Amino acid sequence: RDVNTGVLGGIAPELSRKLDARLGVELNFILFDTPGLVTDSADRNTWDVALLAIEADRQKVIDFTSPYLAIEGAYIVRTNSAVVNLAAVDQKNVRIAVGTKTAYELFLSRNIKFGEIVDAPDSATAFEYFLDQHLEAAAGIRPALDKLAAEHPQLRVVKEPFMTINQAMGVPKGRPTAA
Repeated sequence: RDVNTGVLGGIAPELSRKLDARLGVELNFILFDTPGLVTDSADRNTWDVALLAIEADRQKVIDFTSPYLAIEGAYIVRTNSAVVNLAAVDQKNVRIAVGTKTAYELFLSRNIKFGEIVDAPDSATAFEYFLDQHLEAAAGIRPALDKLAAEHPQLRVVKEPFMTINQAMGVPKGRPTAA
């Protein structure tokens, strides 16, 4: 969102504008605080097209296009942390803050065997939990974590991503023509 005009910008709004222009319909953005809320509302006729990460649980209620963007899921840790690679994260006594029902939380919940997932209401709160509760790591999308690390010199992003998050357009299941 542009701080001066309030206009939504970026890939998702631009793709939405192009789709609506192609279809000849009026665009109405519906903003959700978390991706989980988008998924939870898929069967409520709240929205027609959503732009979010493809994820196995979401595919139960949403039909997705091919990805239009891939984003790395990564960890942020303290600079003095023993966590230097992915293997060092999935260990006993390693707590990982993560926003509930984000693509990376859904992925980590299935794949972390020994570490502890600490759910937060959203990604921003997960970062606060990481700092305030002195957790060992926080998970998120690399661009956001890189920005946080640049703002906090005592933090660094683990180089190796734990996943690739594919962003796509989706429609609620049961709409084969729209899909």
